[in-house]
Amino acid sequence: QQQQQPQPSAQQAATIDAPQQALGVAILVTAQVAASFLGVHQDIMYKKYGNVADEMLFISHVCSLPLFALLKEDLAKHVTQLLSSDSFAADKGWWGWWLPQTLPFVCSVPAPVILLLLNILSQYLCVRNVYSLSLAAGSVTTSLVLQVRKCVSLLLSIVLFGTPFNAMQGVSAVAVFAASFAFISATPAHKPADTTKRVAKKEKRD
Repeated sequence: QQQQQPQPSAQQAATIDAPQQALGVAILVTAQVAASFLGVHQDIMYKKYGNVADEMLFISHVCSLPLFALLKEDLAKHVTQLLSSDSFAADKGWWGWWLPQTLPFVCSVPAPVILLLLNILSQYLCVRNVYSLSLAAGSVTTSLVLQVRKCVSLLLSIVLFGTPFNAMQGVSAVAVFAASFAFISATPAHKPADTTKRVAKKEKRD
């Protein structure tokens, strides 16, 4: 009989995962720094050209599309999995009995496809409003709002879906809300960017 391999202790598992955790933290910090530079660049663009939120939203997403070519095999595999998934009618969740009665036309569509389309719609509304908020309130306020939104999403996932929660996450949540309160208390009202500048320049040229 084969002997079972001993399971690593919690301390050993933490030691094994330490390089991966350090890499993850480094990636997050790099992303935050890059997002800060992007926010400053957006403020400069708004001051120079006025309300160009829609143009910046379009350009930033179009320029990133070619990068998905690097993941074409992985994307194709996941598309196949989506199309071969069960429909809502066969699903055992709460929508398994609610959707067939309310929206019968979606019963034949794979459930993950519907969820993916809803996620795309919600992400579009979220990103569009983020650019509008950046125009109205500035990049620093927008970054802070996004951090609070992520923290609230984490808390909702813990309450609704039972996501594991530890003391470090609690400390981080308290720090996010405390920093948000301190920033709101100490920051004067932000003056929105001049959205008529581009129109005035065009009328002057005409």
